[in-house]
Amino acid sequence: MNLRNILKLGITVLGTIALVVVVGVEIQNRYGSDWFSLLNVAVSAALSSALVLLYFRQSTILESQKELLKAEMNRGIREQHTETLRERVRKWHGNPDQEISDNPVDQPSKNLPFVGTVSFNSAPTPTRISFASEEDEFRVMPQYLENDRYMRDLLENHAPDLKIQAERVVVLKEQFDTHQQEFLSEFDYEREAQYDEFFLESQDYLSRWFFEHLVRLERGLTDDFSELRERMINEVGNTGHHPDKPVVWIRAEASNIEERAIYGARYDEDECVEWQESRPELVDEVKNVVKSMIDDVEDDYPFETVTQAANTLDEGAVAVDELEHILIEYDGKPVYQGDCEYLHEAEIGS
Repeated sequence: MNLRNILKLGITVLGTIALVVVVGVEIQNRYGSDWFSLLNVAVSAALSSALVLLYFRQSTILESQKELLKAEMNRGIREQHTETLRERVRKWHGNPDQEISDNPVDQPSKNLPFVGTVSFNSAPTPTRISFASEEDEFRVMPQYLENDRYMRDLLENHAPDLKIQAERVVVLKEQFDTHQQEFLSEFDYEREAQYDEFFLESQDYLSRWFFEHLVRLERGLTDDFSELRERMINEVGNTGHHPDKPVVWIRAEASNIEERAIYGARYDEDECVEWQESRPELVDEVKNVVKSMIDDVEDDYPFETVTQAANTLDEGAVAVDELEHILIEYDGKPVYQGDCEYLHEAEIGS
């Protein structure tokens, strides 16, 4: 109740008392003192009731003010906790303000997973960028944030949609891995042959190499098999030898910064001196083998597992974009909803 209402109540009570006094005087003049005594009792009761009413109203006002103060303090506590969580959101995204540096070499980086041409790639850490690897665990956020207690609080209690979207990206990555593994396990186009000086044997990356090029074709990043054939043949070229065994590797480009062996030429121990001289012939022979393999693969194309893998990559790219969008939304929210143990411990009256 505000001051204006209190004044109205006081005026009403005083007016009532004045009216009772006037009536009392008139009654005494007309009917004597007995009626006036009865009137005194009535007036006392009225005054007591008025005092009780005033006390009740005052108590209500004080309680309301107390609740308002508590609510304001609790809002401040929630805002402070929101800022703690917002810091995690910003660290996860990496560049929620979409800043662009004047130096093209030193652009702000995002800390999100990303979908490349033929793979899902983990969220980078401050020290390195994580490309797809058989050994690395896929991470949807930088590793140092995974065990952060406030990050767990954010996902569990304040941003359930963010948690759902992050899990969606992980599920799509697992589906892609399943499609890829099915293709690799069913791939039977390798050719191995015994030559006079060496035995030509396929290496583990060969089937993966074919898978990646077929995914590029399926996603429209390679026009047709003619372009695929040209790309793959051009990627074959560099060689290397095992430091302890009579084996020469013939490599293909796995990325712009990496080459991996697709074939190995295994020699007899007493023919090691011929390695260097025979390497150009090895490369030509492997190129011929790869051409023949591509012809056989083209005859059996398309492959369901490759189509599914390509579609999953497309879905993954959309899912990562949506994950980024949700992070930016949370970065802009003034207060995060939801309850948690940190708020329960800090809030007044909890």
